[in-house]
Amino acid sequence: MKNIFGKIICTLALSLALSSCDLDLFPEATQVYDPEKPYYTQLKDVESTQTSIYIYFRSVSGTYASDFMFDAFNLVNGTGNNYGDIHRCDETFTSSSSTAESLWAAHYSAIKNYNIAIEAAENAENESFYNYAQFVKAEALIARAYSYLTLARHFGPAYDSDTAYEDYCVPLVLKYDQKERPHRASMEEVYSQIAEDLSLAREIMMAPESKKWLNSPVAMSNYFTTDVISFLEARMLLDTQEYKAAADTAVAIIKRKTYSLSSSAEKLKEINSSDTGTEAIMQCYASKSEGSKSYGVFLGLEKDGDSETGFSYKPYFLPSQKLMDSYSSSDYRRVSWFEQSGTTSGTHPIKNEGSMYSNIFLFTKYKGNAALSASGLEEGLVASKPFLIGELYLIAAEGYYKSNQNSLALYYLAELQKARGAVPVSEITDANLQLEWFKETVGEGLRLSCLKRWNKGFNGRDGQERAVEKSLLLNAVPKLYLNKVMEADDYHLCWPIPYYEIQCNSNLEKEQNFGYSAE
Repeated sequence: MKNIFGKIICTLALSLALSSCDLDLFPEATQVYDPEKPYYTQLKDVESTQTSIYIYFRSVSGTYASDFMFDAFNLVNGTGNNYGDIHRCDETFTSSSSTAESLWAAHYSAIKNYNIAIEAAENAENESFYNYAQFVKAEALIARAYSYLTLARHFGPAYDSDTAYEDYCVPLVLKYDQKERPHRASMEEVYSQIAEDLSLAREIMMAPESKKWLNSPVAMSNYFTTDVISFLEARMLLDTQEYKAAADTAVAIIKRKTYSLSSSAEKLKEINSSDTGTEAIMQCYASKSEGSKSYGVFLGLEKDGDSETGFSYKPYFLPSQKLMDSYSSSDYRRVSWFEQSGTTSGTHPIKNEGSMYSNIFLFTKYKGNAALSASGLEEGLVASKPFLIGELYLIAAEGYYKSNQNSLALYYLAELQKARGAVPVSEITDANLQLEWFKETVGEGLRLSCLKRWNKGFNGRDGQERAVEKSLLLNAVPKLYLNKVMEADDYHLCWPIPYYEIQCNSNLEKEQNFGYSAE
C-alpha cells in the first residue's frame, strides 16, 4: 500500500460527540454525508476517506490519562490542577470533567466518521473502486471496535456475564444520523458489536479481492493488519472472561515471531526515543509536520536561562515511590523508563515555582523522538503505539492462569520477566501477575481496566522521599494525594457520562453512572 499520509482531504462530516446541539457548528468546507447519494464518485474519494480513518485513529489511540487516577504517579505542586480531579477522585470528579468529556467526544467524533466509511462502501457498488471501498470499510470496522472497547473500559463496569445483558455501557451508534438520540446500550450489546466488527473486518481483509491492499504483519506497521484484529480480540476476550481463548489468541501472535521483546535496555528505550524496534504490532504514522502523540505532561521540557543546561523540566506528574520500588535495579524498564533530574552533565533539573530540583526521578518512558519536534529536542513527542507485544505476554499469562493452566501461565510471565532483565518468579499468583501488569504497562492507560477486571483498588501512593522532603508534591489533603486509598467498588472506576452530552440527549438523563449527578 502506498504512503497515503502526504495530505488529508476533509471529506467526512465532523461532530464533537454523539449529538450536536447546534448543527450549524460544522465547518463550511466540510462535505456532509447524505446516505441517499453515492459518497464515492472517484478513486481519490476512497483514498482520502482511508487517510481520514487513520488520522482519526491516530488522534484517539494511546489514551493514558486514566493512569493518573491510581498509584503510579503523584501530582506536582504548582501545575494548575491539571488532571487534579481524576487524581483525587473526590467530589470534584464530576460529569463536567474535561478529561472525561475529551475522551468521550474524541471517540464519538471518530466513530461518526468510521460509520460513514462503513456505510458509504455499499454505495460504491458497480464502480471500479468497489473492492477498495470494502477494504477501507474493514479498516473503519477495526478502528470502530477499538473506540468502543476504549469507551466501554472507561464508562462501563467490569464485564460480568451474569449481568452484562442489563449493565449500562455506552450508546451504540452504528449509522451516521445527526438527529439520533440513543440510549446507553448494555455491556453485552457493546462487546457483541466489537466482536462482530472484528470478525467482519477479518473476513473482508482475508478475501481474495483485498489482496491488493492488505499489508503483511510486520513490526511497527503504520497500517491495520490481521494481527491488529487478533490483538483487539485478545483484549476483548480477556475482558469478557473467556480466558483460555484470550491466552490462545495472544500466543498465536507471539508464536509467529513477527514481533519480539527488546534485547537490551537501550533497545527498549529506542522504542519511544527513535520510534524503532520490534515490539509494536502497530505504530501510528507520525512526522514533524503532521503531528504525533504528546506525552509532555510527564516532562514539560522548557528553555531555561537559569539552568546550567539551558533547559529544565516542569512535569505535572512524577513517578511514585511505589512504582519505583516495583522494579529491581537490573530491570531494563527501570533503567530505560526513569531518569534522575540534574545529576549528570546534560541532564536537566526540575524547575518548580522558581526553584531547581535535582536527584528526583522522572518518568521518561515517553521522553520523545527529537526528530518529531520542531526544536529538535526530546519533548515527549512519540509515534503512538497502541498495541505492544509485552501486553500479549501478560494476556497469555493471565488467561492461562485463570483457566487453571498454571505451567503455561508461568512460562509466559517468566519469559517477559527474563526479557526485561528481571528475576523471573518461580510460581504464579494473583499478586505477582498483577504486579507485572503494573510494571509493564505503566503510562499506557491500562490500569483502569485491570483494576476493574480484578475487582481491586489500591492503598496509598507514597511519593519519592526527596520529592516529599522538598515539598514538591501536592499533598494539601493527604487522603486525596499521597495517602489515597481507592476501594474495589469505588464508583469513580466508571467515568461519568459527560454533562454536555446529557444536555443534548435527554434519553441519557436517567442513565448516568452511579455516584454522579446528571448535571
